[in-house]
Parts: sequence; C-alpha cells; structure tokens
Amino acid sequence: MEKVQCNGTNVDLLIQGGHFLVAAPKIVYIESNAHRVLFHILDNAGELREYYIYDSLNHVQEEIEQLGFIRVHQSYLINKTYI
Repeated sequence: MEKVQCNGTNVDLLIQGGHFLVAAPKIVYIESNAHRVLFHILDNAGELREYYIYDSLNHVQEEIEQLGFIRVHQSYLINKTYI
C-alpha cells in the first residue's frame, strides 16, 4: 500500500490510525528528515498541523508534483500557492 497518493486535487496519506485525505491547497510545505516526511497542513481554523509518514521525499515528490509543489531544497517541497 502506498503511503501517499494523488487523488485528483487531493492527497491521500496513510498515517498511523488510517487514511487522511487532504486537499492539496491546504498543504503549505513538506519536509524530510531521514525517512520521515512531515506534511505541514492548514486545518479549517487556519492553524498549521503536522502529519508524518515514513517514506522518501523523492517518492512523495513523484506522487504530488503535478499538484503545484516544487523542490526548493533537498529536504523541502513547497506548495507554489504560498510563495
């Protein structure tokens, strides 16, 4: 099972406790540290929340770059909407 999949304009994350479906525009940026990929996501109240999966940033980039994410550093993907 893939840990991250693009589903139209949404991103489906397989996190501990199940699936988390998030609209791509809510993802501000993604960072990687070792094999832990951390998603920084705006919730409905405008607060920044963090969710992580164990995967490589390269794999995550392959899955979601068509949704407007760009690699700005070896450890960061940023949603172009927030630039």
